[in-house]
Amino acid sequence: MVVRLDGASGLDDGSGGPATLVGQSAAKAHATFENSGTVSISGLNVSSMDDTGTGDANINFTSAFAAADYSLSGVAGETTGGGQRLWGVRGSGSADGYLAASFGVCTLNTSGTLTDVDVAGFSAMGDLA
Repeated sequence: MVVRLDGASGLDDGSGGPATLVGQSAAKAHATFENSGTVSISGLNVSSMDDTGTGDANINFTSAFAAADYSLSGVAGETTGGGQRLWGVRGSGSADGYLAASFGVCTLNTSGTLTDVDVAGFSAMGDLA
């Protein structure tokens, strides 16, 4: 199968139909979220976000990964003059850290203090259960 990116209509499978993105290299979950003011999250394979404190949240997957060995990448920032922000994942040693069905995320300012952010996002790649 050939997958093409058509600027007008998105991904297609080479015969005009939608591409099936279940291969090893396809993102199995991604989302954008904010945890300052109104907590909100939207994306693919994400059921909810639990705001567990300033700069601290749990992201819950709709369909769990096969194991807690998926790859995560993320970004965090501010939309108005708030400066740079850092994004990190809580380790698997914590009760709500890096799990197959969810992960804990922290957002920090450049001084290392937990802080809520206006905009953040992540992608997760791996095998679903």
